[in-house]
Amino acid sequence: MLNKKAVSPLIATVLLIAFAVSLGAIVINFSQESTLSLRDDASQKIERGITCSLDLPINVLEINNEKFICYNRTGSNNLEVIIENQGSASAEGVRIFLLDFEDNPTTRDVIIPLGSHNRTKYNVSVSTTDVGSTFVFPPSKVIISPILDYSVDTIDLCTDNRIDIEEVEKCS
Repeated sequence: MLNKKAVSPLIATVLLIAFAVSLGAIVINFSQESTLSLRDDASQKIERGITCSLDLPINVLEINNEKFICYNRTGSNNLEVIIENQGSASAEGVRIFLLDFEDNPTTRDVIIPLGSHNRTKYNVSVSTTDVGSTFVFPPSKVIISPILDYSVDTIDLCTDNRIDIEEVEKCS
């Protein structure tokens, strides 16, 4: 006969209970961390959405029904615009998207701060000699969006309060 010794049923039960409790603690800890991470992400998105839609209303400056946006003041391919931030939040800059009359797009990120309750003048040069560029001046449409956060990895745009301009006149 074999002379084997086994774990007593009482010790086996205690070991199984200890294993189950420790496994349960690991699962609960993991789920709490996941929940906190999801909650923080949701809070950041809600805060960003509120900042974007309520605290960062922008417009092209307008005096006597004349908007301060035009092109080619200096004779080169440039766009001049004065943006007015009427909100309490600041932007790190603006993204200017241009379409020409043949629907060729070009985009410029201008990292000049747009302070709260402030006006900023942007003068954007658009070179038609850029490699691969098919953009031809003048622009037929301009879309301007504030940049909330600009870093090497991300550009966080506020598209809720973008400015769409269908007609841009030549500067006088």
